[in-house]
Amino acid sequence: MPALTLRCGKFIRLKGQPHDLPDFVVLQCRGDRCWIRQQSWGPHVQLQVKVTQVEIPGAAISFKSRISLPNLILVD
Repeated sequence: MPALTLRCGKFIRLKGQPHDLPDFVVLQCRGDRCWIRQQSWGPHVQLQVKVTQVEIPGAAISFKSRISLPNLILVD
């Protein structure tokens, strides 16, 4: 399984995100939540998503498999 590092400024995609929708930028992560936004959005518009909603590139997921994500720690 590929390593997943979520940190500020990293571009990510969400599970089930349409291909024509641009990648999101990570603003911050705390616990099991991340705040993300599109570059074209205003600076005060953002989404809060669960870490489990982030797509892991190259991971083949079957309905019987489970992915265990590492605990995320916000480092200032």
